[in-house]
Parts: sequence; structure tokens; C-alpha cells
Amino acid sequence: MVGSELLLKRARVEVYHREGQGSYRKAKTETTLHDYITKKGFNIVNLTTLEQLSYASNFLCVKDGTILAVEVDRLVKNVLHGLESEAKHNPVRYGKLFEQAMKDYHGLQGTAEFLPHKREIYQYGIDAFLLILTNLTGGFGGAHCMTAALERS
Repeated sequence: MVGSELLLKRARVEVYHREGQGSYRKAKTETTLHDYITKKGFNIVNLTTLEQLSYASNFLCVKDGTILAVEVDRLVKNVLHGLESEAKHNPVRYGKLFEQAMKDYHGLQGTAEFLPHKREIYQYGIDAFLLILTNLTGGFGGAHCMTAALERS
């Protein structure tokens, strides 16, 4: 699974159990999305806030172990520029987000591990084909949400 562990740990979820056709019962306890996913046995490839804002998690799975991914390192400067502008106009709402994104940028620059170039992607044997989608991401979409669904057998 790919996502921001910070956000996954904050996202509260309600779990429903199927009791029959069209019948579901809500679990008595709530959990976080992080805990739910890890209890199901999934590993998490952690994203920074900047990667999340740059559509890193919006990739298209075309078959097991193969994804079409946004070339995140080409988008981050545009994302940072837009966020900087928003932070100047509304520092209360966007100031800390911009600071975190800049911190992420400097950290990622040093490692050159913008998704899909993260070690974990290689360790899990994921084959990533990079797409330059600046025109699509400018419309607030990425490889998955701006494409038609594929049928796999």
C-alpha cells in the first residue's frame, strides 16, 4: 500500500461486516486506516506530504506488480510554487503546509527517492513506468483518476 503514514494514522474508519446479502453490521470499535491495513497484512510505502500533494499515490495498476506512475520529481517545483503562492495569500491555512512541503523537498532531494524511485518499490518488485502528466495534474488528476478503467483477467 502506498500512502502517507501520518495521514493513515489520523484517518478514522468504520468497519462493517457482511451478515448476508445486502445486510451489514457495523463493528463495535473504530480503528484507523493505518491499523486496519496493517492488520490485514499489508506493508506501507510511506509518502511525504509533498509526494502526496504531487499525485505520487495516484498511479494506475495495469497488472500485478506493474504500475503507470506520475513522474513526481517533475511536478514538485510546480506544486511548491503554487503552495508558496497560497501561503503568501493565506498563511494561517497554508503556511505550515508549505513549510512541511519545503522540508520534504530538501529531504527528498538528498535521497533522490521521489516515488516511484523509492527503495521499497524496488524491494517489492514493482515495475513502474513513468508518465509525464503535467497537463493532467494541472487539472487535479493523475494516472489513475484521469484514465479509463482497464479490465484484467
